[in-house]
Formats: sequence, structure tokens, C-alpha cells
Amino acid sequence: MDQSAARWRGFGGDLRTRDQPVSGDQRSGAPRRRGGSRPHLWDRRNGSGDHRKIVGGREHPRPCRFGQARDAPLRGIGSTGAGKSTTVTSLLRSLSVGQGDHSGFSNARVLLMDIHGEYGRALGEVAKVFRVNLLENEERLYVPYWALNLDDLLTFLLGKTEEKALTGIQDRILRAKTAVSAQMNYPGVDPNSLTADSPLPFSLKSLWFDLIGPEIKTWMENTQQNSAQTAPGDAETLTAPTYPLPGQGNTPPFANKSNVLSIRRQLEQLRSRLLDRQYDFMLHPGPWEPSLNGAPQNDLPQLLESWLGHDRPITVLDLSGVPSSILMRLIGGILNIIYEALFWSREMPEGGRAPPARGYGGGTSLPGPGR
Repeated sequence: MDQSAARWRGFGGDLRTRDQPVSGDQRSGAPRRRGGSRPHLWDRRNGSGDHRKIVGGREHPRPCRFGQARDAPLRGIGSTGAGKSTTVTSLLRSLSVGQGDHSGFSNARVLLMDIHGEYGRALGEVAKVFRVNLLENEERLYVPYWALNLDDLLTFLLGKTEEKALTGIQDRILRAKTAVSAQMNYPGVDPNSLTADSPLPFSLKSLWFDLIGPEIKTWMENTQQNSAQTAPGDAETLTAPTYPLPGQGNTPPFANKSNVLSIRRQLEQLRSRLLDRQYDFMLHPGPWEPSLNGAPQNDLPQLLESWLGHDRPITVLDLSGVPSSILMRLIGGILNIIYEALFWSREMPEGGRAPPARGYGGGTSLPGPGR
């Protein structure tokens, strides 16, 4: 886990995967695919012929063995109530602990993202369940924001932002990651190859506080020598410093003119996101939340260890409590974390030397990061 994270960071965090939803073409009814995407389930009863497009023109899908399907996604297709989830549950149990006279795969590691909250109880003792809203015998789900794709994260946090302002924000993030890298001395990190996308921690609270200052600052004179600040503010509580409003014409105080990105609205949205408790699993991820200086208590190896290093063959990430506004970005982010870990650990005994088996059932993705 440690070596995998070090190699990922040493590369600069530029390798990306995308897990994007696919919808049918509203004009032709045909499934529309995008790079690295997967089709949803279409009901054969809709008469549009989508079923035949999905299964390659055949009336019924062709049976196959798992060994033959290793490099291709598996899809469970059926109408509501047909038993897709029950089939997936039975399949995962058979793979992990066996069935009848057949033993399972003792070293299997399955990561299941459950967007409807239906697999945790069904898999019971063979799975460890991580959930946003905890139930008995479950672990709290944390997905640290700083390990996600930066473009997606900033879009969610700030909304629409001008390119010039976005570049300035990314520059500040890069400086923060460079500072924490020097402070923590992470293995495998080359300061010359760091980018804003590198999976290194940084504090969103500190970022907000640093950005809000130039937007609201006023000065006692037009030469900007003496600040008109009346209260310093506090980054930890997301309290902005206080300044009197600019005067009219040549009347003090005077508006700040340095390092202004004109992002007051975006910073209000960022603060609102940080204060919204429904996003705590991602924006305040427990021991993975950085302090104001950017250093968290836990790091990527501990995150991967918690998901994949326990004593059960199946990990269920229950995403049923995740707000819909962030769900698809979060799924893509989790897949990216797992893929990067597999890629950079591919030459290690516990790494992904062979591609994982992948399956999609009931709209739920089932990547298995082990052999």
C-alpha cells in the first residue's frame, strides 16, 4: 500500500480513468457510448431493439466462463424484480466462500459500490460494509477530497469559474501541496514533478481563507500600505476577516487591487459546501482531513488498507446516503483511487499484475481489485 501510493505520487498523479454514465440517444433510442463508459440496463419490453444492440445482435446473451470474461465487463441485464441483485449476491458469495462442494477463492478481494444500499445485509458476514450513515457492525465511509480528480472537485465546490481565476486557484493548491510534501517528506514524491492533480493533501479551509482575503480587503490609503481590517477572522471556523466597505471616489477605505480573482460567489459556494453536513464524508473525512497546514493524521496507504486489507473477501461501499449531486463524481473518484493503486502496485506481490474482473449489475459497478 505504501509503495503503491508512493509510485502514484511520484508520477505526478496525472494518470486518469473515467467512469461516466451512458444514456440512450433521445432521438434514435440507441445506446450512446463515451470513452471508458458502460451502458445502463434497457428493458427488452420497450421495443426499441436496445437489448440486441447490447448483446451484439443476438436474441439471448451467450454464456461464458469467468476466465474467458477476464478482460471484459460483465453486465447483468433484466427488468425490475427479475433478480439481478439476488444473482449478483449469490455469485459473489460463491466466488468468495464457495458453494456446496466447491470452495471459493480464498484470496479474492471484491470492491462493490452499492448505490441503492441493498447488498450490505445480503452479504452479511462475508463482507465489510462502509456507509455514510452508520448502522450496526459497519464502518464509516470516508473518501478524502484531496485524492479525487481536481477538476471534478473544483467544479463541485465552486461551480462555473473563469479560466483565469481557476488557474490562480490551481496555483495556490499546487503551492499548498508542495509545502506539505516538503513538510511530510512523502516517499516517492519528486518536487519537480508535482502538479495540482498529484494526490497530496491540502486544506480546503486554508484555501478558502487565503482566497477570501483579497476579495474583501480594504486599505486606509490608496497606496495600500495600511490595512483597514477590524477583525482577523478564523480559517478553522470559516470566519472571514472583517473590513469596512470601500468608500466612494477618493474617500477611504480603498478597495484592494492585488491578487483579486473576482470569485466572491464561488467562495460563498465553497464555504456553503464545507458547512453542509451531508458532504462531511468527503470534505471532512475524519482522520484523512488535513489540518490547516495541510497534514492529515492518515494517508492513502491507510485508506487502501481500510478498504482492502481487512479479513473479509468483499468490501461494500454503501453510497445510498450520498447526495445525488456528487454521486457520479464520487464513483469515478473511487474507481480512480483503486485503479491508480492497482497500476502502481502491479509489480508487487499483492498488486494488480493481471487486470481485475469487472462486472456491472443493476446499475452498480463491481470492480474486483484482486485475483
